[in-house]
Amino acid sequence: DFAYDNCECISKKEDNQIIRQFRTPLGTIEHTDGIAADGSLCPVKHFVKDSNDWEVLRYVVEHTRATPKYQHIKNILDGIGELGIADIVIWRSPFGKIVDEYAGLETTVYKLMDDPKTIEELLTLQTEVDMNVIKLAADSPAEIVIISDHADEQIINPVWYEKYCVPFYKKANEILHTKGKIVSTHLDGNFKGLFELVKEADFDLLDGCTPAPMTNYEVEELPSALTGNMKAYCGVPSIFFADDTSIDEIITFAQRIIKALSPNV
Repeated sequence: DFAYDNCECISKKEDNQIIRQFRTPLGTIEHTDGIAADGSLCPVKHFVKDSNDWEVLRYVVEHTRATPKYQHIKNILDGIGELGIADIVIWRSPFGKIVDEYAGLETTVYKLMDDPKTIEELLTLQTEVDMNVIKLAADSPAEIVIISDHADEQIINPVWYEKYCVPFYKKANEILHTKGKIVSTHLDGNFKGLFELVKEADFDLLDGCTPAPMTNYEVEELPSALTGNMKAYCGVPSIFFADDTSIDEIITFAQRIIKALSPNV
């Protein structure tokens, strides 16, 4: 969980939206998620809308403290028992937070071009917060930690992924591996262009991989993203269950996955 010093965090639901505000001495920033009919969320407004919002966001990050809830984690693990597994979700990398949660892609691109210093300084602050979260996760009773940017090369391109994401992943994975954790990352988008970079990040498991026709790679290409010790959690594309694809075709696709990824599946 997170606590905020000299900063108020307010979350509320209005109609089909979830609104989150941070009220600080420098001003207020607000993020709005729309709620779809199926319950899924989509950003409608990001925290950063003008130049002052960057300063307010910086203030919020500087005054953020992570606090562990180890007993809560233990209760969940005990409740699951031998029925399955549970991972600790770290969410996005510092850069992923800026692109997806704080500012959005377009605003981030303009800021990187016009005022890269602001982005770099914010990344330094956010990395400090997130590394503390990583250390708390490393000391938790859970065995698996997932660091998830939902990386898609159409949003976080290979240049950004290599410069901003991979160094964070490697440092985080070093801390987690020292404590014996298995580390995964969720990759359910178009990431063929990131294959070689993913291999450098020291993950143990690629979670949620979904091949063509839903993304830009065939399942036979996925091993190119794996080192010898990495595993891939790869599924039959869900679109097959929503059209007239036959059971035989679905089974054949599943067999392709097993053949392509064995023994890393």
